[in-house]
Amino acid sequence: MIQQLRISVPVRPRLRGSMHVFAGVLAAVGGVALVVRAPGGFPRVAVVAYGVTMTAMFAVSAAYHRLRWSDRARRRMKALDHTMIFCFVVGSYAPLAVLVLGPGARLAFLGSLAVVAAVGIVVKLVQLDRPGGPADLLYAVVTWWGVFIALAVFRELSTPDAALAVGGLLLYSLSAGFLAGRWWDLAPATFGYHEVAHTVMLAGTIAHYVLYWRGYG
Repeated sequence: MIQQLRISVPVRPRLRGSMHVFAGVLAAVGGVALVVRAPGGFPRVAVVAYGVTMTAMFAVSAAYHRLRWSDRARRRMKALDHTMIFCFVVGSYAPLAVLVLGPGARLAFLGSLAVVAAVGIVVKLVQLDRPGGPADLLYAVVTWWGVFIALAVFRELSTPDAALAVGGLLLYSLSAGFLAGRWWDLAPATFGYHEVAHTVMLAGTIAHYVLYWRGYG
């Protein structure tokens, strides 16, 4: 008797990366609008960094997840995708630092964050195919780097704006949890756990964008 072996091939959800295609377009438009809205000097520089890293992260993610790549090119895109996440964390904190910190404290906060993010990028590139581990820990560390300026956030921002700042971080952490645990794999062929994580992450991004729109009005 000849037995046929069935090889299980992971299903790629049809909507994988679709959300980030639209998010990239909205990020570009929203980023330009925020740059125009922000006053000149450091606020505008911070907003430019935020808009550029946000747009780049969504654009790279959309290209990585939506397009078909050779194995070699896909690995490079995966590395770039993870790199842009670290870059966006730094970029997304820049407008907040300008809103709540003085020049010296701002430089120390963003400079130290950039160093840790750079270490995270190197660690992730070295362990690109390893799930979890030090790289994920560093993701969590840079995401919650804002705890070092928590007093300034609650002192300088209104209660609704502080809630947006903290809420965005909680949503980012929840998104990471969905990815790590592969939770809520609602419709694996169409909209799986990865898409759920992207949705929650986008909600966190929107929360911070609203914060900055209000703060730089």
